[in-house]
Amino acid sequence: MGLALVLHIGLDYLPGYAEKFPDGLADLGGLGATKYRGAFAPGLWRTVSPEGKRVNALPWEANSAGFWYRADLFEKAGVDAGALATWDDAIEAGKKIKAKTGIRLIGIDKPASQADAANFFQMLLQLQGTFYFNADGDITLDSPEAVRAMKIIKRMNDAGLVSDFSGGWNTMVRSLKKSTVAVQPSPTWFGGVIEREVPQQKGKWRVQLPPAVRPGGSRSATVNSTHLAVAGSSPHQAAAWSFVEYVLTRPASQAKIYRSAAIAPALMEAYDDAAFHQPSAYFGGQKRGEVFLKALKAPSPAFNYSADYARALKVVTDAQTKVLLKGADPADVLGDAADQLGKQTGRKIVR
Repeated sequence: MGLALVLHIGLDYLPGYAEKFPDGLADLGGLGATKYRGAFAPGLWRTVSPEGKRVNALPWEANSAGFWYRADLFEKAGVDAGALATWDDAIEAGKKIKAKTGIRLIGIDKPASQADAANFFQMLLQLQGTFYFNADGDITLDSPEAVRAMKIIKRMNDAGLVSDFSGGWNTMVRSLKKSTVAVQPSPTWFGGVIEREVPQQKGKWRVQLPPAVRPGGSRSATVNSTHLAVAGSSPHQAAAWSFVEYVLTRPASQAKIYRSAAIAPALMEAYDDAAFHQPSAYFGGQKRGEVFLKALKAPSPAFNYSADYARALKVVTDAQTKVLLKGADPADVLGDAADQLGKQTGRKIVR
């Protein structure tokens, strides 16, 4: 069997697929996609049309960074979540929460047992407007922003605020059920996971945008997204495009998906629907859709995952593990990681 007519591709895989298989995806621009250039959340169009010419896909899901927290634990510890302006503030709050409740602040897969063990590190990078590569594809793994992000993780760990989420997703779900951490720094869609996995915790959770990395810094970042593309080998590209256009450019369709699965759309017009402005009983009456709408409206760069994202992720998670389990210096391990990635890929290292 060949490829499906319509392909669901994540942000982390789209650049690599487009680079390695130049004709693997149909150019949607010629089918009419360019008229939707300004219809999606800021920064996302460049991810699907990086050079402003061909359009490799159409944005579907746009996930902003979120700070999901147990309001009851914060209250018990006498901590005001709304006053956490930076992650330094969050660390100090985490110390109070642990002292009062015995609960750690966050969880990280310390030995990197799963490939996505660096999600929190990536969030801290993206809140600073940076990533593993710059727009030209050069390596920026040991940038001042990256070192700053890893130092935050080290300070949390050294203070005993990081629970080991070795095992990945299943461990995280067990943590939800056992209440082993006070905060889940996760994207928009995580609210649906909480409601589904721990219905008995109704009323105990709240969400806000994450603290900034530096005072006055951004609290908004589109940390991941998914797209629909059309196979370049398809003899029915026009019909496949019609389906993609029907699903992704109609506000009513996107609002329906949000109601059923809490998947936040990239289509900004969809947020006019009442679904994104209704109070949630589970989250204590919060209008959580409005929390993330604020983030999506904020300026957001397009992060270059490149065709070498998987290699970058491996050296980054190895570096993070050395910091978490061996107390290594963030600047040293990230410098080594950048050097290693440079040798593996031949890409220039920006320092």
